[in-house]
Amino acid sequence: MGVIIVAAAGNFATVRPFYPAAFAPRYTDPHVAPLLSVGALNPNGSVALFSDDGPWVSCFATGAAVVSTSPPPRPAAASPSSLWTPAPAGPGRRRLRSGFAVWSGTSFAAPAVAATLAVALYQGAARVTC
Repeated sequence: MGVIIVAAAGNFATVRPFYPAAFAPRYTDPHVAPLLSVGALNPNGSVALFSDDGPWVSCFATGAAVVSTSPPPRPAAASPSSLWTPAPAGPGRRRLRSGFAVWSGTSFAAPAVAATLAVALYQGAARVTC
C-alpha cells in the first residue's frame, strides 16, 4: 500500500530499546508496513548526546537545535487559562521573540526522515537510503 512507518528512537541516551521504534528490525516481512526508527544528529552530523542508539535504530537525521514554530510569549494579563502554560526556557527549549523556538529531540528528526521519504516516493524513487 506504500505505507512506511517512521518512529522517533527516543531521547534517553541509551542503547536500551525504546518502543515502538525498537520494533524496526523485526518488521522485515514484505506483507507488513516497513518501520524505521530515527535517532537525532547534531547540526555537524555527529550523533546527539541525548539520542538513543543501538542496532534497532534504522537511521539518523538532524534533530538537535532545530528551529520550529512555538506559541509566542504573551503578557501575563493576556495569558490564557491556567491549563495552558508555555514551555519553560532551558536546555532544548530556547524561545525566540517571533513565535519560533529552538528545540532538540528525536521527535524532530523523525518528521525530517518522513518528509524525505514522502518526496522520494512522490518522485518515484526506486530506492531511498536513510
